[in-house]
This record gives sequence, C-alpha cells and structure tokens, in this order.
Amino acid sequence: AWAATDLFLGNISAGTAICAFLFCYCLLREPFRSGKFSSFNVYLFFLILPDAVVNASWSILYFQVVLRGGTVTDFICFGSIGVASFHFYSNVYLNTFVAHEIFRLVKASRQRRKIPPPSVCTVLWKVAVSYAIPILISIWGVMDMRRSATTVQNITTEFESCAIKSGSPTDDPVFTENMATLIYVLLSLPSV
Repeated sequence: AWAATDLFLGNISAGTAICAFLFCYCLLREPFRSGKFSSFNVYLFFLILPDAVVNASWSILYFQVVLRGGTVTDFICFGSIGVASFHFYSNVYLNTFVAHEIFRLVKASRQRRKIPPPSVCTVLWKVAVSYAIPILISIWGVMDMRRSATTVQNITTEFESCAIKSGSPTDDPVFTENMATLIYVLLSLPSV
C-alpha cells in the first residue's frame, strides 16, 4: 500500500514541478526576445521557482522510496529536507517584499497617483536577499553538527524513511527542542 501511495505522490509532485518549470519558462520567454523585463514578472518567476524545485525534490524522494523498497539515500533525505526548508523560508521572505510592493501600489492608488514599478535591479537585489538567508538557514538545519538546530535522521521504519526533529543532534545539545522551534519561528517573523 505504501508503494502505491508514494508512487502516486511522486507522480503528483513530478507533474507539479513540470507545470511550475513550464510556467517559469513562459514568464521569461517573451522578455528574452524583446529585452523588456517586467519587474513584477521577475517576482513571479522567483516565487514559482522554489515551488518547482521542492516538487522536483519530493518526486525524486518518493520515486526513490518506491525503487529502494522503502528507503532513501542520505543525500536524498538531507537534500529533500534542505530544499523544503529553503522553499518555506524563501517564500516567507520573498512574499514579504511582494507584500511591501502591493502596499506601495495600494497606497498610491488611494492617493490617485501613479507610481513606477520597481526596477529589475531592485527586484533582483531583494530576491538575492530573500534567497541567501534561506540557503544559510537550510544548510544550518541539515548539517550534522553540535550547533545545528535540527536533527535529520534517515531512518527506515514501516511508516517513514526520512525524518527531521527540532534540537541539536548530539547527546549534549546546544539547542533543545523548544529552543530550536523558537529560533525557527523567529526566523519566519519578517512575514508578520
């Protein structure tokens, strides 16, 4: 039963990833031909990209679980969890910047004035910031070291093959489970 479920989820994730990558391609196809980029389309592209990558990652994970009889390699386990962490935090940070742009537009609209969209360079700078921080958080989260805030375990049981839990991975943890959870909640505060 688990193989059919994982195969189904793998196909759903693969289909979603393909659709997201196609949408990204469509967003950028015309601007590359004409040389004119809309900064809002650049935001959309970078909002969709983590969704495409995380779905591709999860489809690989599900297919490997099916092919290996319920287990995954450490690389796929740690990679999938790292990508999922990046996906979450990049969406939090980038949506914060997009919400600010929407607020600017609504405020100007209320005052009945037109404002120019942000420049593509400004958008790319914001994207770089909103991707760099989640990359660092993700690497920190999956590293097997005393100062890591999470423990990733590639375990093999009937119901799970790759698990993550809050707290440092050592017997003498730097971060307890509650401290690690609080840290990750605080890291997601820019969305508030």
